[in-house]
Amino acid sequence: MDLVAIIEEKYDLKDVQWLEKPQLIMTHLGKRKLSYWRDRDLLEYHLNFRDRLFSQHGFLCNRMIRTSEGKGFIRIENDYITVHDHVEEAYPLDIVPEMKGYLLATLLSTGDQKATLTSHFPYRKTLEDLSSIRLTHKEQYLLLVNLIPEVKKRLNFEICYSLPFIPFTHHVLKEVLGQIYFECSDEPPVSASKVIIKEVHSWYALKNSHDFVKCFESLVNGLEDDMKHRLIQAIFAPWEWQGCIQALQSNMNDPDQVMKEFIDKWEANRDMLRQLELSLSDRRISF
Repeated sequence: MDLVAIIEEKYDLKDVQWLEKPQLIMTHLGKRKLSYWRDRDLLEYHLNFRDRLFSQHGFLCNRMIRTSEGKGFIRIENDYITVHDHVEEAYPLDIVPEMKGYLLATLLSTGDQKATLTSHFPYRKTLEDLSSIRLTHKEQYLLLVNLIPEVKKRLNFEICYSLPFIPFTHHVLKEVLGQIYFECSDEPPVSASKVIIKEVHSWYALKNSHDFVKCFESLVNGLEDDMKHRLIQAIFAPWEWQGCIQALQSNMNDPDQVMKEFIDKWEANRDMLRQLELSLSDRRISF
């Protein structure tokens, strides 16, 4: 029995035929997309995550269509195959800038909290690394030491910066009958700490001040207080200060170029904080 016949039988579909083999089929109910999996654990993760994203938050996504027996996949030899709705229309994100923030907040709330490791900014270790460059990079050392008071203002030593794992590396936002549709890739989830910092900086670089604040506001306002504080610490901890010290310590980089890149990032974070009016001294957010 070929795959088309198996899909017809398992999903109770009619007139199934290939449109783009091996990923797109036409059925009597319209187009359907196929995904192929070798890793059963990864498949189970995506199946459960996408179900939670819809059932807990009402966010449309490329969930696994159930078979006539209620299963989220079928097995063909060593492969697992899932069937999904096929959505073609792209959504004009720039019209609703805060949608990106809302999406991230929703993914964070849906993410696997048990997979989160408790971590803090390595402040003490970074001070030790800073001391090690005192003689080799005296001018840079003095500048970095003078920034320590501001570094401390951006840190809350009682709050960890770790965030849940989320499937965010590759995705597309689309529109279905006026509602946002999140098309998640089939890749493994990554720590949100690794992707959200980059995402927020991209908002700052590409959007005007008003839209940037809207994006960020929708992000933090969509989270519970604990997650909100962890998120702010993850984003605004002085990572560029730590990275600069590590780069100078390695003695494999041009010190002038290292400092130029550091100052650019440091000033950008200062400006972001000014735009967002974050009160880091008492951990409140006031827009």
